[in-house]
Amino acid sequence: MIKINNINFTQKTIESIQIDGDDIKEINFEFHERAFKLRIIKDNQEIIEEVIEEKTIKDVVEEVIEPEEQKEKEVIQEPKKLSIGEVKKIIYDTIPKANTAETYFRTLKQVYDNFKENDIYELLKKENEIIEYIEKQYEKLSTIKNKLCGIYKVYSLLNIESIVLKSKIEHYTGG
Repeated sequence: MIKINNINFTQKTIESIQIDGDDIKEINFEFHERAFKLRIIKDNQEIIEEVIEEKTIKDVVEEVIEPEEQKEKEVIQEPKKLSIGEVKKIIYDTIPKANTAETYFRTLKQVYDNFKENDIYELLKKENEIIEYIEKQYEKLSTIKNKLCGIYKVYSLLNIESIVLKSKIEHYTGG
């Protein structure tokens, strides 16, 4: 069995990889922009080459191929959904100032209500649409900047990289 724990695509780190089996010769892995590639070589034959795309994965589990089978098996990924209530708890547990936590959550809730997406991970994939929504919804540059910063903080808390959002914030802050 192969178990990969806590892949962090932002920091390009992995907490641990566990592999059951005694005839494994080599393990190679590498990060790409939003993917993780794992190669396992067993008796000089590559048996697994899997690309795992970023989805804020906690655990990816795959059974090791039995020696007599010598064929690839699919990676079993249990997609994790994240509700607005769960994110609210993360925000309030992480942000020490209650007013700041409320502001970040209020912004996320407004975006959530507009897009009507139940899974926060799916919602946050709509990065460009979120930016457009905020820019159209508000007129004052300071309000737009603050709303974008609030959404960016949610990305950060969930370990989701957001290059487009970060560059938009820099645009509004002159950085």
